[in-house]
Amino acid sequence: MSRPKKKDTFVFEAVITLIGLLGAGTWIFRAVEGWSWVDSFYFTGATLLTIGYGDLVPTHDLSKVLVVVFGFLAVGTFLYAISFIGAAIHKKIPEVAKNLNPINPDSKDKNGTKK
Repeated sequence: MSRPKKKDTFVFEAVITLIGLLGAGTWIFRAVEGWSWVDSFYFTGATLLTIGYGDLVPTHDLSKVLVVVFGFLAVGTFLYAISFIGAAIHKKIPEVAKNLNPINPDSKDKNGTKK
């Protein structure tokens, strides 16, 4: 019987997924289009964020097909991973805010008595 994963493991996996998508897209477009590493990374990031500036466009038939496939597979995965990371951060906000709040009703002074 497998143990349930901790939330931190899911966040780690989401971050690794994002890095993997950026890396795979960068490598694919560098190999197919012959762009520089920076241009390939930039194009991959713009594609994942669904920005589509249009300053770099695929010129080979293979890369055009790959952009469509990459878009269908990677954009949804990218957005899911980002939303998962955002939800994890959102759950931590009350805890962090409580620790940062100088006027905390549960806070105690040096003697351990409530303020």
